[in-house]
Amino acid sequence: MNRTWLLVIPLLIASGSYMPLHGEAAKPVVFRAMPDPEQWVFSDEPAYLVVTEKNWSRYYTSQPKGSDFANCIYIVASRGVKPNPGYRIRILQIQQQKDTITIKFELREPDLKKIYPQVIVRPCAVAEVVKADLQRYDLLRFVFTDQKGRQIATAKAEIYR
Repeated sequence: MNRTWLLVIPLLIASGSYMPLHGEAAKPVVFRAMPDPEQWVFSDEPAYLVVTEKNWSRYYTSQPKGSDFANCIYIVASRGVKPNPGYRIRILQIQQQKDTITIKFELREPDLKKIYPQVIVRPCAVAEVVKADLQRYDLLRFVFTDQKGRQIATAKAEIYR
């Protein structure tokens, strides 16, 4: 019987279904992809931001169209200036575990078998998250990862103060 557990535990860990006894599992966070993410680009450099009611004016001269900072936060991921539309970014999932929110992105590179027009693009993805859907903490830590789980950036934000 003990040998069976030695085989089962590594399988559970590998499949992602093993939960530590004392830890809290990450919970999915519902989000909406904003329909016009280009309006959220504010720089030619890559940026991974959490835009809130308190900090939006650091990045924009006016509130982006359709934003509702009283009830929502916006997670903005911009890849910066790229030479063709083969570069893309898409938000795959958002999860919260205690005071840490993990944002997983799909980063796509140009397909080497295709020909793209040489046009300057600024790939960007924006997620709208309703504040009430988040567990309340004074300070939240945001971790941006690619589709393979590699950390790209981190940010901290006060949402409820």
